Amino acid sequence: MLNRLRKLFGGSDDPSTDDAAGDSDGQVEIDEVCNMPHAWYSQATSEQIMLRSECVRVVEENGFEFSPYLPLSSATELRPIEEIAKRLMALNAVFLWASEAGGEEPTEQFAPYLDDNGLREFVTADEATILAQPREEAVAENTDNIGWRLENMWPLAWILGLEEPPTLGAVIQPEVTRAIIVERLDFLNKPLADVLDEATPRPFEEVQLAEHLFYCAHNAAREALHNGRPEVVPDGFDPVVDGGVVHERRHALTWAVSPGVAWEDTDLST
Repeated sequence: MLNRLRKLFGGSDDPSTDDAAGDSDGQVEIDEVCNMPHAWYSQATSEQIMLRSECVRVVEENGFEFSPYLPLSSATELRPIEEIAKRLMALNAVFLWASEAGGEEPTEQFAPYLDDNGLREFVTADEATILAQPREEAVAENTDNIGWRLENMWPLAWILGLEEPPTLGAVIQPEVTRAIIVERLDFLNKPLADVLDEATPRPFEEVQLAEHLFYCAHNAAREALHNGRPEVVPDGFDPVVDGGVVHERRHALTWAVSPGVAWEDTDLST
């Protein structure tokens, strides 16, 4: 599993450390692997400890240092794939409505896209306000910030089968945006049924790994931003921009493993 994380998110290729997380019986040494106080995690399951130990190695190999007192993952299942697809499509509509990149999409296509695919309930109140604005006004007022929706979209598209995994920093690149909006969603032309038919959903365990990885990195990013500690993030990591990227991608991943929780109510504490 550790090798899978490394292939997805980078880090050392040294296989000699892969067995350090536990012995042949699957037992984990909390102190040595996770730097966790025994008393704090005395009730943790071996699965929770193993997940944390794998994330520790990968985030540290990527240059992050996070608090050993972070709670362990309590996620147990992925929310329905249809909900993930609908949220991705809703974000797509919001982005295209309020960005210059969506200027060629006819205004009259948006309402049917939202209504026919049942996307309205997957639009937040703030996003509904954007969609209610005249389009030119929406672009003028939101063009500087609407790109953050792309950072939310990347992990959701990845869960549905996009090959390129979200990275721990650096804003989304044009080729990834194209792979999502143009190739996977075909702007506003692909109905929900087709998006679902073409999806190859990732297993919960893989999404859980990614979510916990971003959770740990998010803690380090916030420490760098709010407490002025650049030493806990990689060299060149901008706590505002790159930290915002980690925040938005983590939001999508945490929502995806929080069935029944509204987007606005997603627990993003660290």
